[in-house]
Amino acid sequence: MRGYARPMPRVVVASAVLCLAVAACGGESDPQASPSASPSATALSKAEYVAKVNAICARVEADAQNVPEPKTADDYLSVVQTFISTIETAQAELRALTPPAADAAEVEAKFLAANDQQALALKVALPALQAAAQSDDTAAAEKAFGEAVTAAETTDEQDEFATSYGLTSCV
Repeated sequence: MRGYARPMPRVVVASAVLCLAVAACGGESDPQASPSASPSATALSKAEYVAKVNAICARVEADAQNVPEPKTADDYLSVVQTFISTIETAQAELRALTPPAADAAEVEAKFLAANDQQALALKVALPALQAAAQSDDTAAAEKAFGEAVTAAETTDEQDEFATSYGLTSCV
């Protein structure tokens, strides 16, 4: 989602979109959590894992495209709250999938944990956005929004991993 016109971090999306942050919906993400929801869960094949992750990322991207362009301080706050919610939902779905055992550590480090950090960057912006909305300061909201989006931007390493692993809908 690097080219999102209304800056939006890619999440494995994670709910990220979108639950614009990443963890169980409405909860805090745990970057130390294991890549699978349950230690006894059966690992998916790489093809199965890639297909399921790409479907989640594609849905998040589609959701992101439906978010209206923010115009007011309240709009900027609402967009970030929507993104956090979407990212958290998506990240919960991603963490519920069990990647192939041979890839689990790399998927966690280069994809899932990175998504957690992106969601956190958006959450850090909430107080500034809430203050801007309360004082109806659109310029301050736009600035806080821009800083949050920049902080949540994917890295080249994340994009390279996602591309090389086959997560083409997540770049």
